[in-house]
Amino acid sequence: IAGKGRTLAYTAVADTVAISPEPPGSEAKDQGIRIRVRCVAFGAPVAVTASQGRGAHGARAGHPRSADPPITPDFPEGHIMQYHPLGRSGLMVSDLILGTIPFGGANGFEKTGEVGAKEARRLIDIAREAGVNMIDTADLYSKGVAEETVGAALAEANGGWPEDLLVTSKARFPLGEGPNAGGSSRYHLIRACEASLRRLGTDHIDLYYLHMWDGVTPIEESVAAMDTLIEHGKVRYFGLSNFNGWQSMKAMAAAADLSRHRPVAQQVYYTPESREAEYELLPFARDQGLATSVWSPLGEGLLTGKLRRDQPLDESHRQGSGWPEPWINDRERLFDIIDILVEIGEAHDVS
Repeated sequence: IAGKGRTLAYTAVADTVAISPEPPGSEAKDQGIRIRVRCVAFGAPVAVTASQGRGAHGARAGHPRSADPPITPDFPEGHIMQYHPLGRSGLMVSDLILGTIPFGGANGFEKTGEVGAKEARRLIDIAREAGVNMIDTADLYSKGVAEETVGAALAEANGGWPEDLLVTSKARFPLGEGPNAGGSSRYHLIRACEASLRRLGTDHIDLYYLHMWDGVTPIEESVAAMDTLIEHGKVRYFGLSNFNGWQSMKAMAAAADLSRHRPVAQQVYYTPESREAEYELLPFARDQGLATSVWSPLGEGLLTGKLRRDQPLDESHRQGSGWPEPWINDRERLFDIIDILVEIGEAHDVS
């Protein structure tokens, strides 16, 4: 999976795994690969935040907290959740984030799952008990139904929306008809944010992502719109999702020139099978002090252990249902990676 000298940690939560660099000076850094497995039965996919641009213990080099270890609350025995600042901000975010793409299961997203409000509420409660303090969603997921499901679940969870629970969303893709129904224009971003707030049943979004680069709208306009949303109290922080390296740096430059607020996080696709983020995106985040949130770090079910060479999956599994993501260029290479992960898991008596 990685060359000698590269130390990785794998965090397994239901069908999700995260990869993050071990702190410098780790006892295993000169011994090839080190595997650390943590299992919590969430029962649903979650996203994982792995902050970049940090020194040992996950704190940013040069940051006033850089000498401090991650905050570990006093949870019951067996819980090991830790918290880190979200990029160059003071917002503390858990290592694990609850993802919501299976919530709703409507409008073309049926093959990702069909989690309703009742099941979502249970998953949120389980996640919170494990120390998760952020939920990740987007207006694209089931074209708004995922946000509605999150809102309905939180409205009834433990007497109402927990004050300490953070929520993200994203905007860029069209949910309706018309030339301005999508994109990253000021017109669309502000309208999309207001619609997300209504669906979620809250008055603000803690982290709002530009969901993808818009090749038509000048990035300066998009950054200025995010600035407006923050200044009006509808958004607390903003980030970049599915941007490549040069696009991300253009956004950072525009924010530095025109905005009072800069992106604090990026969201990328990153798995043992798909490591392109290592070329530019992870170094970019380290250099610019952004947190990195890894979406679908088990490849949307590719690396859960159920997909094996010459063993077809039934339609109950996302990768057997005809869902088109993720795109795999070399399936033999994928199965070679799966074989290695299975071997490692069996050696450690874990999945």
